[in-house]
Amino acid sequence: MDTVENEESCRGEQYTSIVVASEFMNDRSATHSSEALGAEPPPLPVGHGAAPTPLAEGDRIVSLDVLRGFALLGILISNMIFFSQPQEAFDPRPATWIGALDRVADWVGVFLVEGKFYPIFSLLFGIGFFLQMERLELGTGDAKRIFRRRLFILSLFGLAHGIFLWDGDVLLYYGLSGFLLMLFKNRQSITLMIWAGCLILIPVGLMLLCWGLFHWAMQTPGVYEDIVSSMGVGSDEQRALDRAYVDGNYIDAVMYRLSNLIYTLIFATVFWPPFLAMFLIGMVAGRNQIFRDVGKNERLLVCILMVAGGVGLAANFFGAWVLTNGSAQMDYALICLGTAINGVGGPVLAISYVSALLLIMNKKPSHVLWTMLGAAGRMPLTNYLCQSLIATTIFYGYGIGLAGEVGRLGTIVLAVLIFTLQLFVSKLWLAKYRFGPMEWLWRSLTYGKMQRMRLEIANS
Repeated sequence: MDTVENEESCRGEQYTSIVVASEFMNDRSATHSSEALGAEPPPLPVGHGAAPTPLAEGDRIVSLDVLRGFALLGILISNMIFFSQPQEAFDPRPATWIGALDRVADWVGVFLVEGKFYPIFSLLFGIGFFLQMERLELGTGDAKRIFRRRLFILSLFGLAHGIFLWDGDVLLYYGLSGFLLMLFKNRQSITLMIWAGCLILIPVGLMLLCWGLFHWAMQTPGVYEDIVSSMGVGSDEQRALDRAYVDGNYIDAVMYRLSNLIYTLIFATVFWPPFLAMFLIGMVAGRNQIFRDVGKNERLLVCILMVAGGVGLAANFFGAWVLTNGSAQMDYALICLGTAINGVGGPVLAISYVSALLLIMNKKPSHVLWTMLGAAGRMPLTNYLCQSLIATTIFYGYGIGLAGEVGRLGTIVLAVLIFTLQLFVSKLWLAKYRFGPMEWLWRSLTYGKMQRMRLEIANS
């Protein structure tokens, strides 16, 4: 989850040197002719031939850290509905509507938050992939091998997270989807964008197909009722859910997640298309240096903000209305239609969020908020896992046991409080250490050696 971290910045001068050096190496006749005339070959890029190592502190792209921190907040707000209603097997949304304010809060969450922040993380993952491969290819190591190892370790983290903390894990999907990026590494940008569009439309098409089937079933007496009845959770299944997350202990929860592990892996095949789509868009953004020189790309970013923002707001407004009404009426046709609309509108609005934040940071680069968000974004794997630990402790039966007791508005307030705490803890931690704890472990396993942790050691 280079999403999960900003591992990969190279200087623009190095990028230019790579191009020059590759042209030099690919034209041997020109090389020999130049040597005959006494001309010196172009210099190799800085870092060429060095052993692969983690990113140096001064080479980070701060805007990526800030965006990653921003995404962490949105992801927590989105996930809190599932943390707080673990006993709901299919649609937890109506259970969060304790009062009118909860309904309003839920609609706003669907409109502006849900489905918009995982795409941001995916976009950053794609940028990270490009920047890391660019940096690793300067060294003596096998860049693809290192990246595959990185993805494999991320997948293991995700698997452990899904079993021992929360079955809503996304790291496993990121890790598995990331392996497919290798197939697109040398493709042209226009090809990547076409693939991205097609991949986004795959789950959208499936949801529209389900909408059509449900709509047809509703016109046929008895058929719709039979389908809805077959989708219901039986008493045995509901008791298993309650025992795992409401009445049982921690071992009960782990055993339940293990029993459903196969479904977790199957769901990976559903989630990978939109994730991979945003990975590819991130690769295109990385190639075009948009995040390194916002001022130079200001006009482009304004254009993206206006178009993506307009389309995204309109689509998500309509999608939120359809989805929340479908949930209120338990109308599965409307639920599928709203999900399909948000499947397109979510990534589009996410891109407008990224553009807006980059433009604001470019105008006010020294705002204290960027420092706080950037600190959280520098240790996103640690913060993401801690969010699951804190939230499940609050809501699950083996913790405080507030499952089903907090409405949607309350979960949003809780999310903001938890994230505010993470902002301060991240800043205090990084005042002494180079990495977050999980980032340190991930890097150490990736590079095959213990990484230096304390800043005093790193600077000595």
